[in-house]
Amino acid sequence: MSFSGVPFKLIRLLLPLASLGFLLGACATVTPKPVSLIKLPTAAQAIERLEDRRLFVRSFAMQGEIMLESDQGEISGEHLIQGAYPNRLRAEVMGPFGRPVLLLISDGRWLAVLDYRANKAYMGQASQRNLARFVGLNLSLESVYALLTGSVMVPPGAETIRLTAAPQLDLASLKLVYTGGEMDQRLLFDPSSYSLHKAFLHERGGPVDLEAVFDDFQKGAAYSYPLEVTLKDQGGRTLVLSCDSLKINPPLKEDAFRPQLPKGVPVEILP
Repeated sequence: MSFSGVPFKLIRLLLPLASLGFLLGACATVTPKPVSLIKLPTAAQAIERLEDRRLFVRSFAMQGEIMLESDQGEISGEHLIQGAYPNRLRAEVMGPFGRPVLLLISDGRWLAVLDYRANKAYMGQASQRNLARFVGLNLSLESVYALLTGSVMVPPGAETIRLTAAPQLDLASLKLVYTGGEMDQRLLFDPSSYSLHKAFLHERGGPVDLEAVFDDFQKGAAYSYPLEVTLKDQGGRTLVLSCDSLKINPPLKEDAFRPQLPKGVPVEILP
C-alpha cells in the first residue's frame, strides 16, 4: 500500500524524524531568560560600603548651574555650595549676570538666610522646618549634606532588608523598610564601585517623598561622586544641580559657616 506514490513503510520511518525536527526547531526559537552577571554583596556588606562612601566626604565644594522647577514656574542660575561634615552648609545662588539671589549659611545649629531680591534676612534654629522654607525639601541638614554628594543616610534598625539584582540597569537594588512600615528606602547602586545612581525615600503618612537621581560621575582616588544631582518631591518640585567643579575633602575656612548677616538688613527671627 502507498500514499501518493510513497510506500507506507517509508512514511512510518520518516514520521519520527519529522517529529524530532519539529521539536528541535521549536526549541531553537525559545529565547532563554537573561542571566544576571552582577555579583552581589550581602545586604550587610552593601550597607557598610555605602556608609563608608558617604562618611568619606568630610568636606566638599561644588560650583555650577542650578534649576528649580515648580508649579510657580522655573528658576535657573548658578550655585556655589560648600559643606563640612556632618551638617555645616553654605550655599550661594546667583541669577542672570551673576547677580546674587540667595545666601544660606548654617553651622549645624543656627541658620542664616539673606534674600537679596527682597532685601530681607532670616535667622533661627537650623531645624527641618526652617530649612524646608528655603530649600524646599523637608529634610535634616545631615540628609541634605549627604544628597549633595550623591549619598543618603541609612539609619539602623530596618525591619526588612532586601538586596536583589536589577540586571536591566546593571545595578543592585537595596530596599529597607523600617519599624511599623512607616518609612522605606530603595537604593539602586553599582555593586562594583558602590556609586549610588538612584534613591527613593518615602515616609508613610509624612511629608517626605523624594526621588533622587545621580549622574555624570567624577572618578576619585577612593570613590566616584556625581556632577549632576536631580531631586524630585511629592509637591511636584524638581531641583537640578549640575556641577562644573566638584572637590571632595578640600580645606575650607571655618568662618565660612558662621551664620552672620550684613548690618542694616531687616532680620526676621525664625521659630
